[in-house]
Amino acid sequence: MFYYFSKTLKLFILSEFYIFVFAILMAIFFIWKGKHNKFLRFSVLMFLIYFFTVTSPFPAYMYEKWITPTEGEMGQSVKVVPMEKIKHLQAAVLLSGDAIKKDLQTGQYIYGEAFRRFSEGLLLLQRGKVDYLIITKGNNNFDPNGILNEGDSFINWMKDVGVYEQNKNKILLISDVLNTFDEAQKATELMLKKGIKDFYIVTDIHHMKRAYLIYKKQSEVKGLIPVAYPVITYDSEGKGKMRGLWSNFSGWSLLNTRHLNAVLNEVIGVIAYRAKGYL
Repeated sequence: MFYYFSKTLKLFILSEFYIFVFAILMAIFFIWKGKHNKFLRFSVLMFLIYFFTVTSPFPAYMYEKWITPTEGEMGQSVKVVPMEKIKHLQAAVLLSGDAIKKDLQTGQYIYGEAFRRFSEGLLLLQRGKVDYLIITKGNNNFDPNGILNEGDSFINWMKDVGVYEQNKNKILLISDVLNTFDEAQKATELMLKKGIKDFYIVTDIHHMKRAYLIYKKQSEVKGLIPVAYPVITYDSEGKGKMRGLWSNFSGWSLLNTRHLNAVLNEVIGVIAYRAKGYL
């Protein structure tokens, strides 16, 4: 129940949802503008204010502040470390997130932004930074028939690019998961069975704070040592460095809505997970 509620709630976080709602309202009031001129003007004004806010540099600024490391253990959970300084650990847990799916009818792969997590995890394995990759099948609840789950799709992809056979004994696949908490439970149980004591959490940099808290709580109970390995999904400007918030008007972009969506999703996720006792 919590899973379906959280997925429905995500709709109300998306900036695009409210842009669509405002557009519908304006269309309705325009049709009956003789009776609703005040409502039409108000909806147009609210749309313009909202649109210029979510496309302004402010969401990118919020995103940068969210992922910026701070003092203390939690602050270090979003600190990106160069590959040459990465120490060897026993495993890397690749958090699912619609990274890759395979269309069984066409044989084509469907890639998501989270595929960067999987590629970085594979790189850790190939460079000898970890002994095992742990992946889950993900969740197919909202996928149409004929779409292969995430974990099996990644294994198929590795076979197609010729890297699976030499690594097949190092790849551990666990069953379907509903959310990050469910994933953490199943992953830690598997690591205990395999005698794994330390591991990397591989996920997007904006998701790392919540993921780290979840895995840290699970690990403390079971004696495991989690280490954050954040993956840069996208940065504030696409240039790797954020300029001053209001430095110039070139910071306005529709792409800034994704920064807002990411931050709101994580903030609300932390609140909901704390309420559930997951953190």
